[in-house]
Amino acid sequence: MFCFSDLSIEKATIKSKIEYTIDYESAIFLYDYFNRRSEKSYSNVESVQENFYFIIFEFSSHLNWSDEKKIAYQIRCKYLMDDAILLRGENNSNRD
Repeated sequence: MFCFSDLSIEKATIKSKIEYTIDYESAIFLYDYFNRRSEKSYSNVESVQENFYFIIFEFSSHLNWSDEKKIAYQIRCKYLMDDAILLRGENNSNRD
């Protein structure tokens, strides 16, 4: 178990969900986490955007990702976030 005392409540919650998803739901990709936590990826996109690099750091630390793997997953998940924003209609001002 890791120390959560230096984290905000939101980051501590995210960290514990990531650990649970990896340890008990066999998540090995960022999008496994987002798919299993769809409330994060679709209904609370702002939280994902604000904590995106923290989420990537936690996954890469826990799973010992190389820098290349981390960058590849980061790019893929950015596309997924953009799709979620479009699905919610929050990006209507940027669409023609």
